[in-house]
Amino acid sequence: MDTYSQDSAHRTNGPTHAVLRAPTREEKVTHRRWARAVLAFYCSLLVLGGIAVQASRSSVNSNDTVARAFMREVP
Repeated sequence: MDTYSQDSAHRTNGPTHAVLRAPTREEKVTHRRWARAVLAFYCSLLVLGGIAVQASRSSVNSNDTVARAFMREVP
């Protein structure tokens, strides 16, 4: 059976294919706005992640300091 003779294997350059065209001004503005929103989202994730790491480190260090001070006072 010849699979290349099936309809699904044929390509046409009819109106169903997308035509490349220059983006309109509105599309450019929308893309710019979308790109800024994505950048802001990932920057906020980075900042929040840094804050979480810093908070985690400071809580670990404070607990360790308290534990060492307590161990020194007990004879």
